[in-house]
Amino acid sequence: MKLFTKPVAAVFAILGMIGTAHAGAKFSFGVTVDTTNRYANGNLGDARSSADVLQFIGCHTTARRASATYMVCEARDAWGVYGTCSSMDANLIAAIQGIGPSSSILFKWDAAGECTDIEVRNSSHYAPVTP
Repeated sequence: MKLFTKPVAAVFAILGMIGTAHAGAKFSFGVTVDTTNRYANGNLGDARSSADVLQFIGCHTTARRASATYMVCEARDAWGVYGTCSSMDANLIAAIQGIGPSSSILFKWDAAGECTDIEVRNSSHYAPVTP
């Protein structure tokens, strides 16, 4: 019986090493704000659950009856560096409508503080916002 036990144990040990289950790919990163190159990016969930009290990233729209709709994106990193931009461009406004609790956001701005690019990524790779 001992001759049989050792090979079986070895097989199970090898299978245990190669058959490890993983819970899926995860991308975790904090908020980055680069005022020199005028961009900010980050994951909403990671910003919300960061150990510091500074990080945030987000975008919003404002519509008023007597004026045009506009949008604003803003972010602050763990070092307190802040970046923001705004725009009345319909394409950029449409892009931020896709932001959800598991989104990653990248936005860029020009020297006047006008948003030039917005990228919204929604994926299971990104942690959702939690309280």
